[in-house]
Amino acid sequence: PKPVNREELRAALARLPAPVHTALIVDDDRDIVRLLARMLRSIDPGLKVFEAFGGREGLVIAREQQPDVILLDLVMPEVNGYAFMEELGQEPVLTATQVIIVSVRSVMQELKPVTGEVRLTRAAGFTVTELLGVVQALLSGFRPTATGLPTNGAVPPAAGPG
Repeated sequence: PKPVNREELRAALARLPAPVHTALIVDDDRDIVRLLARMLRSIDPGLKVFEAFGGREGLVIAREQQPDVILLDLVMPEVNGYAFMEELGQEPVLTATQVIIVSVRSVMQELKPVTGEVRLTRAAGFTVTELLGVVQALLSGFRPTATGLPTNGAVPPAAGPG
């Protein structure tokens, strides 16, 4: 989440599966775009950084430049981050492009869930207890279904005869 610092950004880049040579920053806040660009250049002075001040402009630049990674804000007017990712997924040359979401709103605040692969990583790994905590947190986020099943995972008692 915003604000992001240089070390968090460095760590996110280090977790990517391949080295990054080009990056695109897509955000409607010009100050954030410029700040992230400065951070990226301080992390790797040889990194080529492209800047887009909205989703529509970002899509044009992504198609033209085919960056290795995109730093993307989710909350933007016109073409928001979700629409941007959907469009990105339709472009065969961009489907392998890595996306790092940098947004002021947490995932819990978002109205629409992120689709596609989501990775949770930590250099030291996770203990079984921590992993179970993550799974429990994910499961607690589910809403009751139309069938009225409870959200706590309990199975309602079977109806008796009659």
